[in-house]
Amino acid sequence: MKTADNIRWLGPLLLFFCLLPVTAMGQFVIYIDPTHKAGEKDYISTTKKLITEINKSATATAALYTTASEEMKKLERLKREQYNALTTAYAFYTDELRIKRFNETLGTVKRNLQMGFSVIEANPQASFFFRDRLIELIAEVNDAERVFKQATVIEGEDNQMSNADRNALLFKAEEMIAEIAKEGQNIVNVGKMITLDPERMEELAKKKYHKQ
Repeated sequence: MKTADNIRWLGPLLLFFCLLPVTAMGQFVIYIDPTHKAGEKDYISTTKKLITEINKSATATAALYTTASEEMKKLERLKREQYNALTTAYAFYTDELRIKRFNETLGTVKRNLQMGFSVIEANPQASFFFRDRLIELIAEVNDAERVFKQATVIEGEDNQMSNADRNALLFKAEEMIAEIAKEGQNIVNVGKMITLDPERMEELAKKKYHKQ
């Protein structure tokens, strides 16, 4: 009888111990679930804000790319128009606007070099390093002008260079002027700086410009 009673109690006891981990797990889930739910709204809100900001940034970036793309298309169109003009005799090379622009640049560079020469001449230290090079640059301006005129002055039907040769001369003259303007400005800037920091700037000038 005792044995039967023991067996009868043993069943529920085993069932209790088997269900105990499940009950504990259920309580554990119930314990963390409210925390998760409470934070979920903030998480979703923050995520939405982040997505909104990303979309705004993407829209702005797309607008910039669109603008840049339009500018590139415009440049390509101008290049094609310029190239197509090469097929028309003298149309590209005698273009009044291009000649006018080159002559204006030429005049500006000449004036700047002359003014720079005056600045350098007034400073014995700067003159020692830069005077000769400025004289050379002024002469190079005249060379660029001659090159440009070779491509734009039409002397006669029997003495015409090819369109390709004319185009090469035009670009050469324009590049010459650009380089002269850049170097001339650098020389004048360094010449002015010599009066502010003589030792350091003289060393720079000696390395870059002075002919031993």
